[in-house]
Amino acid sequence: MIKDNKLIKKYCSASEPVKAAFWSVVANVLSRGISFLFTPLYTRILTQEEYGFYSLFTSAYAIIMIFATLNLGYGGFNNGMLKYPDDRHKFISSMQGLGLVSCSICFSAFLFLHRPLIVWLGIGFNDICLIFLAMMFYNSQVCWMQFQRYIFRYKALFLVSLSISIMTPLISVVCIYILPERKYALAIGFSLVQIGFNLVFFCINFIKGKSLYVKEYWLLGLKMNVPLVPHYLSTIILGQSDRFMINYYCGEAKVAIYSLTYSLSLMINIFVNAISATLTPWVYQKIKAHDVKSVLSVSKSILLFLSGIVIICILIAPELIWVLGSESYVEAKWIVAPVMLSCFYSLVYSFFGIPIFYKEKSVNIMMSTLLSAILNIVLNAIFIPKYGFAAAGYTTMIAYLFLAFAYYVNMVFLVKSDIQLSGLYDNKAVWKFTLELTVISLILMMTYNTILLRYILLICVSIITILKRNQMANIIRKFIRVSN
Repeated sequence: MIKDNKLIKKYCSASEPVKAAFWSVVANVLSRGISFLFTPLYTRILTQEEYGFYSLFTSAYAIIMIFATLNLGYGGFNNGMLKYPDDRHKFISSMQGLGLVSCSICFSAFLFLHRPLIVWLGIGFNDICLIFLAMMFYNSQVCWMQFQRYIFRYKALFLVSLSISIMTPLISVVCIYILPERKYALAIGFSLVQIGFNLVFFCINFIKGKSLYVKEYWLLGLKMNVPLVPHYLSTIILGQSDRFMINYYCGEAKVAIYSLTYSLSLMINIFVNAISATLTPWVYQKIKAHDVKSVLSVSKSILLFLSGIVIICILIAPELIWVLGSESYVEAKWIVAPVMLSCFYSLVYSFFGIPIFYKEKSVNIMMSTLLSAILNIVLNAIFIPKYGFAAAGYTTMIAYLFLAFAYYVNMVFLVKSDIQLSGLYDNKAVWKFTLELTVISLILMMTYNTILLRYILLICVSIITILKRNQMANIIRKFIRVSN
């Protein structure tokens, strides 16, 4: 009976990239879902100030990580996999050796310059030391995971992702009840899990690669990733600097409310991250095989699918905010639409960024992201003091839209000089999706004070979804056929 099931047959006949994409989405849904389910517990057990501190801690972690790890598992990693197909394990082991040196240098610099960093980040000396300890072997985990994605070994990646997702909140909750200072419980729980898994992956990678230093590999890693440090830093600042500026102008309680909105964006980022991680090596292979038409078809379907998810999330945002944070977080609903749109724009710019990464134009990437981050900081400095913490959601939306356009301009110039990349995306369709979704989303936000109208719209969207179910199924089938 089970073997005769049509869905199972389709799954069994699907290509490895399709199976990898499917399990990547499933893993992200489960991991984000687990995090999502624990958020109401955190917001009800902890005060807004305590929850706000954890948000600042994770934001600081993301910023320090750029310098400490050089993000060696991203950016040029796929290039290394392409250039050294017969020596990939040694390349991975070498990257984690380079990461250890980079993290040690950054920690030494922090010991000398910790005072201004503490003031700017808004967390203590011991907190930052914990961050460095948690990320000392971070590259080991990321490189292992990226390698699994590259070779489409989705089962191992799924199990590891799910294990980390389960262990983090469980240990964090234990810390809440056993530590005398609940304020630090989530940060300590998160760090303990990271340290444990990172050490395991370090040993696995080293056993297979047997080398922490290969000059050629280190030079490639530095060449590809050092120029991208401003890009990665700008990307993090673009997404995280809001919290530090809100903390400075409005306090930790408002940081908690703002961060709760980003908990909702986890649902969108499930698809954005899974699609980006799986699509990048697939697009690389299609470009190399001179088959850009396949990419054109898939990109349209992905944008249409994600647009529908954004609209549904915006319509039910007030209820989701109440479930996640109770009445004390109700202000967060006014930031949901711009935050969701920022997630959509991030998918758009990741599309445009793939050919730029493929051509190893690191400087183009860096300049675009740097300008977007500067724009975000300037807008925050102007509008947060004037309109409050909610302004940060809209300034970030504008900055992400600017970044998508900057990537687009860079890609257009690359297409002109490389006929191989011509026709990779339907640019007019991409921008049409973007404009229409932006207008619709901002209009839908105006229905939050009119429950009846919003529910009518939600029913209409549900009816349209049911009526168009065959078309949606065709989109999925098209993706499967193209990937095969």
